[in-house]
Amino acid sequence: MDINQSLRNLLGTISETLAPDDASTTTRLEHLTLIRTELDKLTKNEVEAARSFGESWESIGAALGTSKQSAWEKYK
Repeated sequence: MDINQSLRNLLGTISETLAPDDASTTTRLEHLTLIRTELDKLTKNEVEAARSFGESWESIGAALGTSKQSAWEKYK
């Protein structure tokens, strides 16, 4: 199994467990916010690692689906 399939499986699992039938929509939104916060922390750590290994802001921006300027502004 490749990493893309693993990530799809993980997202499917999160989706299934995120919102039990009895959870309100605001509870689900709170859970999504927690997940987003953790993903933002992981992304920041990976950007820092990429920079420490000499990756350019251009390549980091491309990996994040944004411009080098946007990546630099967000993660400098």
